Amino acid sequence: MTLPESTNIPGPAVPSFHNDSWKLISQGAEARIWLVPDFIQTNINAAVSNTSSSSLAERTKLSSIVSTVVCKERFPKAYRHPSLDETLTRSRTKAEAKNLNRCRRGGVSVPLVLGVDMPPSAKNNEAALLQGESKIAKKSACIFLEYVKGVTIRSFLNLEVDINDGDDDDDEGNHTDAEPPCKKQKVDSDDGIAATPCSTDAHASNTISNNFNNINKKIVTRNDDYAKKAAYEIGATIARMHNAKIVHGDLTTSNILLRNPDIPDGVSVNEWKPDIVLIDFGLSSTSIRSHEDRAVDVYVLERAFVTTHVGSEDLVKEALRGYKATCQSSDSVFVRLAEVRQRGRKRECFG
Repeated sequence: MTLPESTNIPGPAVPSFHNDSWKLISQGAEARIWLVPDFIQTNINAAVSNTSSSSLAERTKLSSIVSTVVCKERFPKAYRHPSLDETLTRSRTKAEAKNLNRCRRGGVSVPLVLGVDMPPSAKNNEAALLQGESKIAKKSACIFLEYVKGVTIRSFLNLEVDINDGDDDDDEGNHTDAEPPCKKQKVDSDDGIAATPCSTDAHASNTISNNFNNINKKIVTRNDDYAKKAAYEIGATIARMHNAKIVHGDLTTSNILLRNPDIPDGVSVNEWKPDIVLIDFGLSSTSIRSHEDRAVDVYVLERAFVTTHVGSEDLVKEALRGYKATCQSSDSVFVRLAEVRQRGRKRECFG
């Protein structure tokens, strides 16, 4: 199968099965994330009739459903040696899919793995070359995952609020009623570039006004009872992952989703149960050093809270409380966590 002639997607070539309905969500140095709206998967729970009266088309329609999924594509890296690139891509893709399945068996809420497409191995490429093919195209490794509707914990905890007049410092003045400072425009003249007074154009005035209004916004950390309950459930979910002997490796509030961020009116904290989902297992591994690896995982989450969400100390305490109540070896992990914190402080002090 050949690649589409025009994809208008920057970076490496897209997968061979890419089509125009795919939407690029994000792209990093390691992988691209696609939203696939027309993924066809087998419905194993469907009651498919095998009688001769049913046509093949009817049986196929009953046994297959079309759903929206997420495709994580690990594309080839031109800066790496081809053999090394293939080994890393295949091993990391396999490890991610296996660890996601292990988490689900351990009762951890993670996206369901719907399919894996691996690039051909080096042996297959050598065999193809021996058969007369002049060049073997590099291929991406793709994991097709369940599309989880919700928001990241980072978005859930970060609230944008207006800055009151009293919140501004006296030396900055009251910016609410004051006009923004007039900016001079530069125009070309015979002598070079000259400065002219501000234009009275309405569009320019509105642009300055909109930019000025954005200054009167600030991000604060949500710290109510709902946020604390979500933090507690985050700690419990990570503990269940560690009980399944899986270490995430990149626990940040951007890699944790909340399926039900919209809390209905009248629902109390006791009635609301946050549905936490862990994502992005690209750096995950099985716990080899056990308590040390788990302690580092928890420490990374701590630092993510502190650096991303100002004033989130109470949320960190709730997350640790949920972890301790659920993890089977929490006491040993917390002993190692204290040592990891000391190493982290020394690194911050001395570099």
